Amino acid sequence: MGNFFKHIFAEQENDSANLNSRQIDLPQFSEIDAETYTFTINIQGGKNYQAIISSQANENVNITVVGKKLLIREKKPRAKKNLIYTKRALINITLPLDCELLQTKIKAYAGDVTLLHLTMQNLDIELLAGSAKLTDLIVHGAAKINLSAGSLKLLNCKMNLKADLAAGSANIKQLQGQSSFILAAGSLTIIENKNDTTSYDLKTSVGLIKYHQENHHHHFYRKSSGPNNLVAKALAGSIIVK
Repeated sequence: MGNFFKHIFAEQENDSANLNSRQIDLPQFSEIDAETYTFTINIQGGKNYQAIISSQANENVNITVVGKKLLIREKKPRAKKNLIYTKRALINITLPLDCELLQTKIKAYAGDVTLLHLTMQNLDIELLAGSAKLTDLIVHGAAKINLSAGSLKLLNCKMNLKADLAAGSANIKQLQGQSSFILAAGSLTIIENKNDTTSYDLKTSVGLIKYHQENHHHHFYRKSSGPNNLVAKALAGSIIVK
């Protein structure tokens, strides 16, 4: 981990001052484009178009709507002495539940991303160090997640997902669609429903595949009658289906 991330995490753990909150009423938007360094981003379906920034330095975050695109930009910290963020620094975005986004694009360097109760055409998430949690998400078009280090959690999502994890873990429950996962180093855990009909093509180079307490070395294949398909390859790690 580079010095930039070491500085961020050190400041996050040691800082306990009170947070400032700023609420912004937003005009209607249909796209989201975010780039952050230390902030956690929460985006969820709600009632109104609104943003709430909670941190010690919320002036370092700029949130604007240009055309129909919501732009979220955090200034890059320049040095350790200028980092006055905390691990609780948040950007909360809400939009009406009946709104369908054209695209959501998020790049986060050392923060978490949470998406809840959203429908969109395309999704693109890149995390360098952090976690992503997606719940009750529908993506009609392309869905892509790249994770350098951290964790990925998916619950009750419908999408054709391509996920690439360099180092970290993925936990999946009730994922519908045609999905593929590549894990360089880490684990993939899939929790099935009682009547799950997902087809699987699972491979490992170094690691174990376990399907409902049965061990399979390097390859497991199951063809089912349902429409959902999951392909996964772990170079150094395990794949577990429960």
